Amino acid sequence: MNRAWTLSHDHVAVRVRDIRRSIAFYRDVLGLEVRKAMPDAENPTMVWFPGVQLVQKTEQDAGEPGWRFAHVAFRVTDTEAAVRDLQTRGLKFLPHDPGKPYFFEDPDGTVIELLV
Repeated sequence: MNRAWTLSHDHVAVRVRDIRRSIAFYRDVLGLEVRKAMPDAENPTMVWFPGVQLVQKTEQDAGEPGWRFAHVAFRVTDTEAAVRDLQTRGLKFLPHDPGKPYFFEDPDGTVIELLV
């Protein structure tokens, strides 16, 4: 396939019941390094390790089937070119805020994120 952008895997996001317990597991048991925590390291609701993002489960997630899986993220070399190309292939993107990543769903409803 000849196109102006390339795609590579970035991370998988997983919702967890107890983010502090999960941080300890991924950091202390698996030996992964915390790359980023939001809103901050003292009170994280999202934490990024290499290849995986942990998201604190919320009450809204409780009754949702498949609540543990959040999304799959891919890096692209040129976001705007990728978005234009994918739109010409019929892909519909979820609402997007300027400066934020783009999201869309695969045919089964799995959310996919595009990052630069």
